[in-house]
Amino acid sequence: MERKADMTSPQIQNEILQLYSQDIVRKIVDEVHNAGSFAVMVDGTQDISRKEQLSICIRYVDQDLNPVEQFVGLYEPPSTTGEVLASCIKDALVRLQLPLSRLRGQTYDGASNMSGCYNGCQALVSKDNPLALYVHCGAHCANLVSQSVSEAVVLVRNAMQTVQELGKLFSQSISCRTTFSNIAESGYDIAKVRQICPLCPTRWLVRVRAIQDILSQYEAILDCLEATASSHSHVSARAMGLRTQLDCGDTLLGLKMAYQVFGVIEQFNRSLQSTSQSVAGMLAAVSETIDNLVALREDKVFDELQAETTAVQTALNMKPVSLPRHRKTPKCLSGVAVDRVATTVSEHYRPMFYSLIDTAVVQLKER
Repeated sequence: MERKADMTSPQIQNEILQLYSQDIVRKIVDEVHNAGSFAVMVDGTQDISRKEQLSICIRYVDQDLNPVEQFVGLYEPPSTTGEVLASCIKDALVRLQLPLSRLRGQTYDGASNMSGCYNGCQALVSKDNPLALYVHCGAHCANLVSQSVSEAVVLVRNAMQTVQELGKLFSQSISCRTTFSNIAESGYDIAKVRQICPLCPTRWLVRVRAIQDILSQYEAILDCLEATASSHSHVSARAMGLRTQLDCGDTLLGLKMAYQVFGVIEQFNRSLQSTSQSVAGMLAAVSETIDNLVALREDKVFDELQAETTAVQTALNMKPVSLPRHRKTPKCLSGVAVDRVATTVSEHYRPMFYSLIDTAVVQLKER
């Protein structure tokens, strides 16, 4: 510090940080050696500079039989083929002095380059060590279930797309956020104003929260969109379109249906991301989740959703939930059969709610 040595230069600071990181990794490796067997968890994504980053984590059981997950580093592979990724994993284990013979598990996503049975990363690693069993990441599976459910029913798919577009509008327009805060704080009895956020493709535990934020502040959102649409800003047209969409009772019913089903799936996904979760615990959680979903498949549950929707649309003077225009099935498809036409709103939308639940149950069993 008396200028005899420059210990504050960026190069020296980076070197000190590197020494810290190497010491931490050595301690992690010592714990893995004491545990004996271990498993690897690998996933990749692109950073802000569009470079592929492969994250590698080690999972093992300590002396007290507690599962431990440790992140050991990021690696930049030259490509994302199964052969290259398998080589990166083997190279990382060699650098950490962890023998491949002690590898007992592999956890990746379901992409073909990772899960392929011939040239996938897991197949190439298993070729060198057949005891390294591959398990599809439970959180990835639960996310794929949610995606399939959101696309199963047109009503819910359109409602979720409205949530996404509304979140984009609020995130891109500061005037829209300011208007919403002023309206919510001054004119409505809201304990805490929550800003509307878009659905993030990499954060899977935000769907229910995004829907809940909209349902709990529905009237304030409608007033905010109406005020934004009447202004002369560049987002006025988008605000008017979203205002028209949210003013329909069909959209509100779709959001409530999605909130019911996604709430159960999100609780399941949250339990899978626990460090102490095991395969046996994951299968038990699947069984419990299926039971909870089947319990929702009752006329009473849908009647309550419809009653809540009717109460809100009456209070806010929204367009009521109505039957769509019936399109007659062509004779070449129906033959002599008579078209079944729903005569009430319940008869039309109740099968959609049941289809949503059935899709979730089937996807959970298959995945």
